[in-house]
Amino acid sequence: MKENKLFISVYQDHYLFQVPYTQKMLDAWSVEKAALSLKELNQEIRDTVGIFYQLSM
Repeated sequence: MKENKLFISVYQDHYLFQVPYTQKMLDAWSVEKAALSLKELNQEIRDTVGIFYQLSM
């Protein structure tokens, strides 16, 4: 924690987005899938922070 901010670092041993290294992978990549991945990650972070919030009460 720093002032009123909580910083969370999670080591996952993989990237948020798989790097396309072939033309086929690049053609299959979509902004929608990337946005959904970020949305899921955001929800996981919110759930984790919620646990800390509940413990502090």
